[in-house]
Amino acid sequence: MLEDKLAPKMYRVIEEIHGKYPPDSRLLGEQAEIFPLLPGSHLPLHHPGLEFIKYLTRVLELDAAVRHQVLVFKKNALKLVQAREFGEATEFENPCATHVLPDMVCVACSGAADLDVCRSSEWPPVCPVQECGEPYDTGTIENRLVEVVTRRHMAYQVQDLKCTRCGLVKACLMSEYCECSGSWKNTIEPDDFCKEIRTFVNIAKYHQFEFLLEATSWIARIASPIEEDNMVG
Repeated sequence: MLEDKLAPKMYRVIEEIHGKYPPDSRLLGEQAEIFPLLPGSHLPLHHPGLEFIKYLTRVLELDAAVRHQVLVFKKNALKLVQAREFGEATEFENPCATHVLPDMVCVACSGAADLDVCRSSEWPPVCPVQECGEPYDTGTIENRLVEVVTRRHMAYQVQDLKCTRCGLVKACLMSEYCECSGSWKNTIEPDDFCKEIRTFVNIAKYHQFEFLLEATSWIARIASPIEEDNMVG
């Protein structure tokens, strides 16, 4: 069914998307306007045709019975958008990051539930308790997020160093090298920390959290090599 009926139609759709919305090489590090900007946006999406192929094949791959046909379809589809079959750019990655605030308490019914501020389908989010349904206080949400950012920044600044060779945690502050002659590196990689801060900046911009934006922007300015102007959004 995939090869005979679905594939030909999808090839035509992919060609139409690629012809109408070609990739812009000037936006390799930024997100194109055609893609929705959400609180969890963290990828520099700029190739509509390629992204359509990645998401479509990701769904089709869920059916193990047609997995081989999906691989053939993906190979042919990538040729239509001039993309390599093997490479990081053709691998699926969820375009929406996630951040869950655990045990968010409703002021109306005192019920507690986890809240994903990046993927909530409505804003302000409402209490999931069936008998309640009252919206959460956005000020409380913002304060919780600021607390999280502050703790993450503190943990990054006081983190341990570990040996790149044996993995031993640095105990002597004055030692330039490990006993095995290995060099020291961060436990929390700078790129990972910067990526996490970018997510909080996007959350603040999307939901207009001024306090959170001020806190994250300050951290972004001092956390090299991140540059605030290069953030998604």
